[in-house]
Amino acid sequence: MKPTISIHDIKLLDKPKYKKFPIVPSAKVFYGDRPYKVSLNILKEDDNLIGDSQRYHWWAWQDLLKLACAGQSIFFRTQGRFPNMYMFFYEREGVDLLIKNYPDRINYISGPIHQEHLEKISGNKNILVRKNLFYNQYLTKVDCFVPWHGYGSYQKRQSIVSEVREYIQDNLGSGRMSTCRWKASFFVNQDELSDILPFLKLQWPQLQIDYTEIYYPDSL
Repeated sequence: MKPTISIHDIKLLDKPKYKKFPIVPSAKVFYGDRPYKVSLNILKEDDNLIGDSQRYHWWAWQDLLKLACAGQSIFFRTQGRFPNMYMFFYEREGVDLLIKNYPDRINYISGPIHQEHLEKISGNKNILVRKNLFYNQYLTKVDCFVPWHGYGSYQKRQSIVSEVREYIQDNLGSGRMSTCRWKASFFVNQDELSDILPFLKLQWPQLQIDYTEIYYPDSL
């Protein structure tokens, strides 16, 4: 999902108060419009369950957090696995309120850490934040598939994918292809992508082509 929020409305996690906690550079703007994610521990070893029930404890903590993060334009969405609760914020002020009210329960904070990183997660390419390239060699993963609607039966779409897979194998080899059969997924460097992409678009205009690029903020 591409961001639906303006890059100018997103603030960076670049102040000293955020760096006191583990920072995980985000790979996207969550849900399209929530740039920030916080992992919160809602049941430590010396805590007692509220109501002696994990389920009740979970909902009770949601009520507490709604009060702690009250604000006219601050919204959060919780999810995750007990006892960790993951919260997604529209505004950085939501993160600030968690730091103020529950600093000892924060596992990590995720979001944009500097301007280049923000531009990456707001761009047209999907990014994957990691230190190593794919197979320690390739910067980009390419996924080619035929959209479900408007292009005939499953067999017809699968036939197109098979043709694309065969072309990739003939030109790049099979060693860098995913085993997934419903799409043609392969790994390339930038020069190879520039060479092969125009032909793919010309020969199979019905293809949807998605790109995932390795990105590791070098400030970390």
